[in-house]
Amino acid sequence: MLGRPWSVDQLTAFRAKMPDRYRVSVDLGAGCGLWQGGIFGMSPADLDPTRPVLHVVRQVKLVRGALIFAPPKTGDPVSVTLYLTDADDLPLSRSKFNPGVWKHAIRATGIPDDRRNGMHVLRHTYASVLLDAGESIKALSTYLGTPTGSGTQ
Repeated sequence: MLGRPWSVDQLTAFRAKMPDRYRVSVDLGAGCGLWQGGIFGMSPADLDPTRPVLHVVRQVKLVRGALIFAPPKTGDPVSVTLYLTDADDLPLSRSKFNPGVWKHAIRATGIPDDRRNGMHVLRHTYASVLLDAGESIKALSTYLGTPTGSGTQ
């Protein structure tokens, strides 16, 4: 079941309820269309200092109970400093972030706490904003890193 994109009011209210250290996750999801693993794998080194470009080069994945860095599609895993970490400076995992941070902000905002309003709704909101602004589906598909017609990640 796909989430319905949030309104600007919902997004703003939700972002305000997120702890300060995690607000950038809302910006990366709704502002850049990233998926949760890509958000958790983002590093300050991924910003181009000469122009407003963000390079998505890794994600955080859970493999056999261990959090690892993995490329979003292909390539070799690497270690970097992350934007988002837990209170112990460890990489975020869905199993801790979703119930401990995301769900708390959802409930505090009054947005229904159901499967449609998981973190992936930020990606849907990003796509909806671009489509409403007149962006083509083909261009949006390129931005999201998905071939036209194949769905989202």
